[in-house]
Amino acid sequence: MLSGMNRLSRRYTRDRKASGLSQPQLARKVRCHPSFLALVETGRRSLSRRMAEKLERALGKKPGRYTRHVFPSRGRPRQSSSSAEAVRKVRDATPFLKQSGLPKFYNPGFEPSHKQSEVTGQVENILWPMGVHLGRSAQEEVEALEAQWAGQDHAWSLVNQLPFDSWSEKRMFVRAALRKGEIVRVAPRRLGCHTWLAHPRTGEEVAHRAQTALVLEQDGITAFFFPQQTTLTASDRFLRADFLVVASNGQRRVTAVVEVDGRDSHKDPYRDFDWELRINLPVLRLSADAVGRHGDVEAIYQFLDGLLTAEDDTPEWQRRLLGLL
Repeated sequence: MLSGMNRLSRRYTRDRKASGLSQPQLARKVRCHPSFLALVETGRRSLSRRMAEKLERALGKKPGRYTRHVFPSRGRPRQSSSSAEAVRKVRDATPFLKQSGLPKFYNPGFEPSHKQSEVTGQVENILWPMGVHLGRSAQEEVEALEAQWAGQDHAWSLVNQLPFDSWSEKRMFVRAALRKGEIVRVAPRRLGCHTWLAHPRTGEEVAHRAQTALVLEQDGITAFFFPQQTTLTASDRFLRADFLVVASNGQRRVTAVVEVDGRDSHKDPYRDFDWELRINLPVLRLSADAVGRHGDVEAIYQFLDGLLTAEDDTPEWQRRLLGLL
């Protein structure tokens, strides 16, 4: 679903390209920086009514073509009381087992060999057409989420910037969001995230910066799901996690990773151990075939509950490894 500002950005972008004006040329006409227009065209900034009026005149459009939209108030939307309480619950919890400090490894400025974007780079409805790829039931889930978040333009603007890798990951996100999930912007480090997070193009550490997350509470566990986060391993390799999760049951806090895997890697447990050893976090791997079936979201919460209630000081992945030897 596109927000009102997303639709306005698309309309303006089509008009600018049809006029033959480049972003720098148009920026000079409306007296703004070209980078601002670039952010508008990629959905990362919103137009003000005043700027929309300037663009109408500069592009020779009738009054009202851009200004008939409802413009958001200035500044960021206020955080809801429920999401603020969720932040406090996770932040104030005791770290899980040995996750009391940050890993020693991190080489700031070390650039990824395969650079990836942190946003989609264009204004698009990333959940369309899910039904074409995953069937009618998947499309009905998207429609249900659109009804649940109707009128939440800011939330849809954030969701449409997420650079998901696959339709299965998108569906996992939708199914979790349908459990009364809320979209927020919060810095993972503020929640006590126990890993380094890197910018996927520059390698710069970004865990202290606000990231888009889905906050969800179920079975007494509050969890923040950060889609498509890049972590750095002890061997200076970058790995992109489908969902980085920071969760708490009110007493303990854990940082973990959820991977939606299209390949049947579950028959090779050493591959899972390799992932966990390299990023020093517990990992749940879900088969893409399991997404959309009853119990997929519950499987994630069972995994988190097992971590949060563990009594042994040895991480779960180490206990499983020792059991194989």
